[in-house]
Amino acid sequence: MPFRRSEEYGSKLKIPSDFDLLSELGEESLKCMTQIGRKYEDMMTDLDAETLMTKIYSEALRAIISSGVWAKVFASISEISTLLLKK
Repeated sequence: MPFRRSEEYGSKLKIPSDFDLLSELGEESLKCMTQIGRKYEDMMTDLDAETLMTKIYSEALRAIISSGVWAKVFASISEISTLLLKK
């Protein structure tokens, strides 16, 4: 089912038309992963590289989803997807 922009969905989340959501999220993710990665730089671990990267990605995504404006964006996306699944 294709996503149709409607007044109902548009009223939930106000994003300026020149805002590139994916680009902004990518930049925010990069910043967050860099900060979290520094935390693990000199730490000894039994984790393999893939597991450690998954841990860093998970922590970064958790931090982004729960912070500031991104929390509102993800909450709105969740509401929209729930409405779409009900149809």
